[in-house]
Amino acid sequence: MDREKIRRLQAQRATHRALRWQRQYQRATLTGKVILIGIALVAMVVITALSGLVR
Repeated sequence: MDREKIRRLQAQRATHRALRWQRQYQRATLTGKVILIGIALVAMVVITALSGLVR
C-alpha cells in the first residue's frame, strides 16, 4: 500500500469518527432538552398545586 492510500484511509476514518461523535452529541442534547422540559412541567404542576393549597 502506498502512502497516499494510507493517508486517504486515515482521513476517511477521521471523518467517520467525527460524524459519529456529532450524531451522539445531537442525541444527547435532544434528550437533555426533553428532560429539561419535563422538569419544567413538573415544577409548574407543583407550583400550581402549592398555590391551590395556600388558597
